[in-house]
Amino acid sequence: METIDPLVPPFNITKEERIAWFQRKHPELKLFKANNSSQKFHDQVLGFFNKDCSAHYFMVWLSPAQSFGPRGFSTIDSLFKADPNGCLMILPTSLNSRQGHMILKPLLDCGFKVLAVIPDLHFLLKNTTAKAWLDEMNSGRRDPGKIPLSNNLSNLIRLAILYKYGGIYLDVDFIILKDFREFRNAIGAQSMNTVTGKWNRLNGAVMIFDADHPILHDFLEELATTFDGST
Repeated sequence: METIDPLVPPFNITKEERIAWFQRKHPELKLFKANNSSQKFHDQVLGFFNKDCSAHYFMVWLSPAQSFGPRGFSTIDSLFKADPNGCLMILPTSLNSRQGHMILKPLLDCGFKVLAVIPDLHFLLKNTTAKAWLDEMNSGRRDPGKIPLSNNLSNLIRLAILYKYGGIYLDVDFIILKDFREFRNAIGAQSMNTVTGKWNRLNGAVMIFDADHPILHDFLEELATTFDGST
């Protein structure tokens, strides 16, 4: 039974031990593999979103498939209540499977346009500064860090998919109360200054951007150049 997240390093180990752990785990991690199917991934994205979608939504799910439960379903249910004609692509490592299909089947049976696709990181990061980070991780020389690698990969994938295709990214852990498609090139604000009324902390749980937006390019560059996996 699928119970252990393969992207979580052991606790209380040294940097050298984490690198050795990642080298052992690397062959099992589909996300890091170059599988020569970039055109297939690209065609899946374009084909899915060519279905009279009112908006293109993305979510990332890197945990084991069986962990996708009521919280995720509540988020998706609220999404389609706010925008019944939207199309949602979930970028997983586990839901793109027979078990994943059975988990998502209730949503499909309701007529919601949902598709789970394993992202092609090599394709998404091509011609970006983050491709060098991916190559270094694949070399086995980079410390994956203390933080679960899935957290950092989730941040990377959401930036890369929006930079490549544009659309709306949503985390899988909140309730959508109303349609917000009128926003453009915006990112969620987590807190505001009570005196000025201006936001003072961003939160990438919600992002709405056009493809090739320069700030996404800057975000990818910062992630790639400052990544240490532990902060």
